[in-house]
Amino acid sequence: MSSMQSELTELALQLIGRKNKVSFRPTQLAAGEMAEEDDDEGTEPSRRMHMKFHITTQEMNEQTVWSVAPKKKATGKQIYYLHGGTYVDGFTNQHWYFVANLVERLRCTVTAPDYPLAPDHDVHDALEMVIPLYRELVETADASNLTLMGDSAGGGMGLALAQWLRNEDIKQPSNLFLLSPWLDVTMTNPDISRVVKIDDSSSEIQELRQRGKMYAGKTDPTNYIVSPIYGSLDHLAPITLLVGMNDVFVADCRKLKAKADAEGIALDYREFEGSTDS
Repeated sequence: MSSMQSELTELALQLIGRKNKVSFRPTQLAAGEMAEEDDDEGTEPSRRMHMKFHITTQEMNEQTVWSVAPKKKATGKQIYYLHGGTYVDGFTNQHWYFVANLVERLRCTVTAPDYPLAPDHDVHDALEMVIPLYRELVETADASNLTLMGDSAGGGMGLALAQWLRNEDIKQPSNLFLLSPWLDVTMTNPDISRVVKIDDSSSEIQELRQRGKMYAGKTDPTNYIVSPIYGSLDHLAPITLLVGMNDVFVADCRKLKAKADAEGIALDYREFEGSTDS
């Protein structure tokens, strides 16, 4: 395992806390004065983050790309971060507090795109933004210093992006780091209801399926660009996957681990008690 993978794993587990009830909430992720919420919606970094870090923006496909970096002692390490939100919700305070901890603790630069969201946009609109941004990052920073990271929906998008890069013979990042990734928007794995004790017809499952359909648009929801569990894991960057034992996505994460084992692919897979928010 690379040093960046090890550092990210250690930090993520510290932030998650390995407690009975776990979620990426601002009070858990915040460090010191970062814990105070001073922006209502969290759609962009708080005033305190602007004071603490060097933050810049650029426009890409009429969407904002945020770059958050240390003001001093930057290591040169880069994280390309894709936020969660089941493909319909944008940044929240919890995402920004997580980013703040990454930058503060690892002295890295985090690039976080405000990618297009369903239902106004679909998977192709999202990829038309995140792919060129990846190309730009690889051109400006050595891929050996770049980690592709995503949580929940962002984790699914991150794995799909890595698979697309592989298929197009584009250089992989040094690491692929997935936090409770949404791997299959169809939510048809029969183990879901058994693992998390949730009925297949529950409102949560039905809402997730509906959001997955909106994100897929006219694309088959079992296409790997929408549901990367259906794509090959061969010749991807080293993968680390963290997921809660009670997470609604844990059954598919276990399925991905079994798939990796069957393909002879090394996957650093960790489960912790509790769950994470989508």
